[in-house]
Amino acid sequence: MKFANLYAVVSGKGGTGKTTVCAAVTSALSQLGRSVCAVDLDVGLHNLDLALGLQDQAIFDLGDVVSGRTSLEKALISRPDLPNLSILAAPADDTDLKQTDRMEAVLKTLTDRFQYCFMDAPAGIGSGFQMAARYAAHALVVSTPDTPCISDSAAAAEQLCEMGIEDARLVVNRVVRRMIRRRNAYNIDESMDRVGLPLAGIVFEDRAITAAFNRCQPLMLTGDKAAAAFLDIAKRLEGFPIRPKF
Repeated sequence: MKFANLYAVVSGKGGTGKTTVCAAVTSALSQLGRSVCAVDLDVGLHNLDLALGLQDQAIFDLGDVVSGRTSLEKALISRPDLPNLSILAAPADDTDLKQTDRMEAVLKTLTDRFQYCFMDAPAGIGSGFQMAARYAAHALVVSTPDTPCISDSAAAAEQLCEMGIEDARLVVNRVVRRMIRRRNAYNIDESMDRVGLPLAGIVFEDRAITAAFNRCQPLMLTGDKAAAAFLDIAKRLEGFPIRPKF
């Protein structure tokens, strides 16, 4: 079963900044007044709640809800300064998540309750990726602009297509601005062609993004100009005709 307002956030390999992108885009959508839930599928790692500064609040997780050990209301966590955004933490393993009927029931409840739901999948195209793609109607593929990562992103995009996701978009992250200006390393148009997806946005390398993640502080609350790229991505998902800034 696919859910019309559910997005899978995926990457062909690790180290792309996928979780940072997921945290920032969901925060941006919530700041636009949309109700948003971000579900961490990166089993055992709990990086999404870290990125949003909620690591001390996650008592229950997705597995607890799917198994019936706790209610969804008790498992959802949020920040008072991002009241429209709720987080559902990743379990320690995926045993409970394999209960397909119960997993679908939880996702139906979430997608009925929130305007947007995002699943932060593990890097690569393994079982976590497959699970997210099984349920999502949309996807964001997060890639860095280097050739090996673009190649892996193309493989991920192909898998998404095979699993019935017709609306998948590319986020090119950690782009070094001077390399684009020199035209000797990065070519965003070529990256889009190789991956075979339309562009959701470009995020330039910025120490402020890393600093916010290391402080467990949501980037969208820092006031830093680096947040603008993620706000633009959120607006594009909303249908605003905003051109990417090269």
